[in-house]
Amino acid sequence: MYKKITLFTFSLLVTIISHAQTWTNIGPGYGGYLRDFVFHPSNPDIIFVGGDDSSGIWISEDGGQTWRLVSEELPDISAWNIQFDKTDPNVMYACDLYNRYGVAKSIDGGENWMASDSGLTNVGARTVSKIAVVNQDTLFISTGLEHNGRTGDGIYKSTDGGQTWIATGLQGLTCPAIIATSSGKLIAATQGQGLKFSDDLGGSWQNHSDVSPIDTVIQVEIKDSFIVVSTNPSGIYVSSDNGATFNNIGGGAFDLAIGKTQPNLTIYSAGVVLLKADYNYTTQANPVWTFMYNTALLQDSAISMGIGAKNDTVMIGQLGNSQLFMSTDAGSSWTNTATSPSANCINDVTIDPVNPQHIFASLVVSNSLGKDKKCLIETTNGGSSWARKGPEASGYKIKFHPDSPDTLLCGTFTDGLFKSVDGGNTWVNKRPVSWINDIVYHPDHPNEVLISEVDNILNPASVEILKSIDGGETFTSVFSGLNLITKIIHIPNSDSVIASTNWDGLYLSTDRGDNWAAYSLPGKLIKTIAYNNGSIYAGSDTGQLYKVNSAGVENITGPWGQLTEMTNICFFNNIMYVGLNGAEHDRDTTFVKHGGVWYSTNDGQSWTDISAGLTCSQLYGNNVISTLNGKLLVGTYGGSFFTLDSLTGITQTPADDISLHAYPNPFDHEITINIPKTNDNKIHYRIIDIEGRVIQFAEIPCQQKVTLDLSRLKDGTYFFVLYNGQKIFHQKIIKQ
Repeated sequence: MYKKITLFTFSLLVTIISHAQTWTNIGPGYGGYLRDFVFHPSNPDIIFVGGDDSSGIWISEDGGQTWRLVSEELPDISAWNIQFDKTDPNVMYACDLYNRYGVAKSIDGGENWMASDSGLTNVGARTVSKIAVVNQDTLFISTGLEHNGRTGDGIYKSTDGGQTWIATGLQGLTCPAIIATSSGKLIAATQGQGLKFSDDLGGSWQNHSDVSPIDTVIQVEIKDSFIVVSTNPSGIYVSSDNGATFNNIGGGAFDLAIGKTQPNLTIYSAGVVLLKADYNYTTQANPVWTFMYNTALLQDSAISMGIGAKNDTVMIGQLGNSQLFMSTDAGSSWTNTATSPSANCINDVTIDPVNPQHIFASLVVSNSLGKDKKCLIETTNGGSSWARKGPEASGYKIKFHPDSPDTLLCGTFTDGLFKSVDGGNTWVNKRPVSWINDIVYHPDHPNEVLISEVDNILNPASVEILKSIDGGETFTSVFSGLNLITKIIHIPNSDSVIASTNWDGLYLSTDRGDNWAAYSLPGKLIKTIAYNNGSIYAGSDTGQLYKVNSAGVENITGPWGQLTEMTNICFFNNIMYVGLNGAEHDRDTTFVKHGGVWYSTNDGQSWTDISAGLTCSQLYGNNVISTLNGKLLVGTYGGSFFTLDSLTGITQTPADDISLHAYPNPFDHEITINIPKTNDNKIHYRIIDIEGRVIQFAEIPCQQKVTLDLSRLKDGTYFFVLYNGQKIFHQKIIKQ
């Protein structure tokens, strides 16, 4: 028998035991793209917000003026939908569309949350899009979403308050939404098969005749006896009789909200445009849809991610790096607050070579449907305050000139390369209409710049390394014909340059980038690279970490497991840090969907996880780890910047004192472990397979070495994890 835990759960256990550390969010903003807004049934000052990938769950207790995160126990959770229990508002449920937790439950008014997903055994079942509460025991969830390939697995039911779930119809279908009426009728959205309903609590399902059976139903909302349904391509339907009949009123929406129900039904529609309609359900005449944009909204973004309403109070979240917007007059005017949750997805960070308190970072998705925003954030005081700067585009890369901090180069996702010579106040486009995937100055020849560029005009797109010898004013092509070039680094005190690629491994130039040749790791998709003490370190899209030097290639992957995207490798004081990412990998059924930060003091022979307390663990960009005031600084996907309280305890230790030696390795049936020095009488070990399952665990006497009989293990790769009362030690072992 074995006990299965997720790699992330194990990572938390490792960290909690081995280090007492504090991660602090220093902004600017945190909260992801906001999707769902839920008002307390009896206290108008209490509002909950959830959102897209890794957004977390947030509460306001003063009507939306200030907010705080309440889902620290479930790092990286999204909350695509949040629901209160019908009778006890202290009982709440949230669904995780990104299949990390399935369903989360709170029994103390949203202060604490726990995963509640027993029975949701496949990815489709765990891709939970909406929750319908019938009573305190009986719940239903819909699974999947109608876009982006997030395939669901029908409807699931719980009869014990969410402790366990069973399939209850429409399995194999993607069902973006579900609601329950006061009479017990269930109404479910489907992708491409119309609107389904059940009158027997999920025992059987049939199509509603008022909605086309080939429509994709995007969203379903209910308030009292009123139900509003958004479909594609037929538009919006309304029912005023608990779903017995529906009337088509035109329009369309990615998300819906119902405001007032008297004297007319006020409907809010969010998506490409933000609309409002007052529907007279007595006459059933088609309403006039009106725009709700004003100056404040138009300055921020053109596409709405989600919307919620209670009476005349309306809240929207937008696809872009922005706070939520709120209206208290039914959409006539809008305000936002700097304290609200917001998305700042960090893709790159650069430190002023003269003033380490001066930092620029680039933001992913700083544009939305043609409405661009400034794609950089800047701090001049070490993160105490931030300002928005940069070209209006979707940010990707940002670099300070090594000798002149007033000169910067900014690479964007679709608008090319920009240059500033006045500290980022004004920008000039130097390479239009292209994706700049990396920028690197030569440290000894600062007028030489290499960029990785994807030309968006050509079909198929052209991928090149371009070189400038005039500080980024003009460029010439020096290398082409490869897959995407992910990162470029210079080897110190030499003319050598290394480039990492998608599927083509590593390439080397020995003449400062003028000529290139294949170097190592052919066929590998390498996301990030770093150099230290004569070796190249390369991280792959599946979390593999390779050390490459004149002696060959060594795999020094740590116990974070397979299929976790490695995005960052860096060295501080000869300590190696790696950053991982699981954001936007929910469609991959085998992917570990959490990120994290690990370090090694002995060149990858053993590793320590320091991710505990990092409530957003996704390190999405491949250059988002640095140091600030003696603290570790990391940029995350939606959570902006975090700092680790200090690097105390993360110090260089002689390898002989911390290495966990296992031999023979590979082994046949017995393996001997050299035990690190400790004052404890007993130590604990675990053996974990590459899927994160604890295969064996035990307490053993503390002695210089111990021999274990592991003949019952299947052939394969495992991680031997030892805890000696002070520190965690890891060693990869192979049985063959």
